[in-house]
Amino acid sequence: MNKNTKNIIYIVAGVIVLGLIIYAIAVSSNRPKDFGQMSTSTGATTTQNYLTQNSYGTETTQLSQSHNLNQSNQIQSQPSNVIEGNAFDTSLVAQAINSAVITVPQTGVEVALNAGQADYTDSQIKGHVSVGAILNYAYTDDGSYDVFVEMLLTKENQAPVLHYVALFRLTGKSVKYTSAVLIGDRLPIQSVTPKHDRAVEFTGSNSTFETKNGYLLNVSYLDRKNAEPMTTPPTLQEVITLHVRSHILTF
Repeated sequence: MNKNTKNIIYIVAGVIVLGLIIYAIAVSSNRPKDFGQMSTSTGATTTQNYLTQNSYGTETTQLSQSHNLNQSNQIQSQPSNVIEGNAFDTSLVAQAINSAVITVPQTGVEVALNAGQADYTDSQIKGHVSVGAILNYAYTDDGSYDVFVEMLLTKENQAPVLHYVALFRLTGKSVKYTSAVLIGDRLPIQSVTPKHDRAVEFTGSNSTFETKNGYLLNVSYLDRKNAEPMTTPPTLQEVITLHVRSHILTF
């Protein structure tokens, strides 16, 4: 191999090596940022947007939770009493209720719930109030929800455990306690079912409930048989019908 041929080979090899170096630099400069950093940034944006759009903030609570919390708890197939297309996140609404301000039934005493419970004092009588899981909810024609939970009321050194159905109104910005109806002493509530009132003319959707003229709420609970003492656990299935008018529970 003569000298000229060797020089040509060296030049070609140098050009190839230089091309590979330039390609490597170009690929490196266009590589995406670290995946962990991208995830953190995206997650922060999602949380911020969710808090902006879904802060149920009044005297009751601020729903300051990440949008990702919504995924596992969001109702995918909603009951027929909720208008289709309106997302209802039971987890976030329950958190709001569990830190709401309520009026203790039959006392007029206002307390702020902490983790769904609170102590209160009424005329030197001390007591305790707590709320349970969401029983059901109804979408109403004014664009809000009536949310129903079981509420328990006890008094210090007294045996009765009073079971109530309580109503919290959920709007786009707040969860507010409105009312409660007594079911009985140590009578656990099994379920509640909103029903249209046939006596009320309503031309809206079957999945939307009348606000002003109201609708019915069937409450299923356990009762004791006749002559059974109060200490006997209730086993008899009973149903009572309540009325809801303008987001207020009544008999």
